[in-house]
Amino acid sequence: MKNDGCERVSANGRGIAPVPGACGATESTVAGSEGVAPDGRRSGAAASARRSAVARTAFAIWVLFAAAGAAQTTALGGAAGDDAAPLSSELTVYGKFAVVREIRRLNVPEGEGKVVLPDIPPSAEASSIRFKWPEDAKVETIEQNMEYDLVNPSALLRKHIGREVELTLRDGSKVSGDLLYFDDSAFILRPFGGKGVSLTARFDNVREVVFPKPPESLLLRPSLVCLIRADRAGETRPEVSYVSNNFSWRADYVAVLNADDTAMDLSSWVTLDNHSGTSYDARRVRLATEGSEHFYDLPRPTKVSHNQLKQVRLFPPVPAVAVEKFLCVRVTEAGEAESKPRPQIILRFRNTKESGLGFALPAGKVRVLKADAAGRLEFVGEDKLKDVPDGETAELRIGSAFDVVAERRCAAVRKITDKVTEYDEELAIRCRRPAAARVRVELAFSGKRSLISPPKDIPEESRDAATWRGFVTVPQGDAGIRLRFAVREIQTSQ
Repeated sequence: MKNDGCERVSANGRGIAPVPGACGATESTVAGSEGVAPDGRRSGAAASARRSAVARTAFAIWVLFAAAGAAQTTALGGAAGDDAAPLSSELTVYGKFAVVREIRRLNVPEGEGKVVLPDIPPSAEASSIRFKWPEDAKVETIEQNMEYDLVNPSALLRKHIGREVELTLRDGSKVSGDLLYFDDSAFILRPFGGKGVSLTARFDNVREVVFPKPPESLLLRPSLVCLIRADRAGETRPEVSYVSNNFSWRADYVAVLNADDTAMDLSSWVTLDNHSGTSYDARRVRLATEGSEHFYDLPRPTKVSHNQLKQVRLFPPVPAVAVEKFLCVRVTEAGEAESKPRPQIILRFRNTKESGLGFALPAGKVRVLKADAAGRLEFVGEDKLKDVPDGETAELRIGSAFDVVAERRCAAVRKITDKVTEYDEELAIRCRRPAAARVRVELAFSGKRSLISPPKDIPEESRDAATWRGFVTVPQGDAGIRLRFAVREIQTSQ
């Protein structure tokens, strides 16, 4: 056997049939050759050249396959490519996922055949995919497969194991045969008409890889491949629905107070966050609230692209919504230890047509702004708004007041029994503002404590099982006001 410096292995393991260009393909791997140090380490220039060559090879693989990409889905039979793209889409977006409904145009074959629906996202739950075929179509779905093995150099080579490839080497020579194996360093081929195999180094040696017969199962986009049965061939338009994960929404509001805090301009934006893996040009988008069956419809069609954070106006800005601003002192403790509840700043408004609203408001963060003396908007505070149905009242706690002070202390303790104790409580509120402050007092007790005697100095606004509420005007100065009430505590058996 000729010895020309190329290792050969025959089909029976003892030798290799000569392959044109294969010997030259191994030059860059011989120690001491150009780009390799005598100790076997590759020089920086050679390493850079190798990376560049790998990139050129990958690009060549991609370009050569792209030319055949348009035809490869048609080979599956039935609909393919953009013909099966959605004609219309609707989205219902929940907290972390969306329900997608699409109308697709498919050309179905008679009898059993395959159809390909592109752009079904990787995040789609396969078990949720449902076809609603037109009644006159008489089509049934037998099998459906989510295909994510998209075209790329590694996938293309992997699909060609045992299939024909053609390598163009650096010197212009070509090596053809069935691909038996590949890795980052070499290709192993069985040449046509030969009885051996060839080992061709990659690195900066292979300029181009040609695939004469691209496989049918590689797709350019994530797709749903379905096996169907139809009584006749032709066009049909089924509704395809599925659950797509990694899709969410939230509502945000901006409220701008007027100078005397009696009205606000309210605007709202909905943020759609799409990481599902595909884009949607939706003619209708609905937003679903958590834990309820209420939906909010966006006012216009919306396109939401993959990896996009999109903001859409929920409703036109509403000017001069009437608001009421006051402070709230909430007491939840009783007993010998004293406490200093911090007065909270409250904005209250009614969701009615008279106030300029009159439609359901989804839960979301409200940021409150107000113009200073120079007309510049400044941040005042923020709060999370709960879902507000039409006709209901909403409250925002946007911060705490430092110039109104509240102190609670126990004035007397009465031991009624071993397990029952009553406390006479006193709440003092002082106002350090230039003018009097309107304060709502909340006495909130639950569990082993309950309110048995509310303050007699102020009228009751409302009361439920755990909380008593009443308004009081606190004058400016040291005197302030003092409210007295009684609390009963019952110790339960351990």
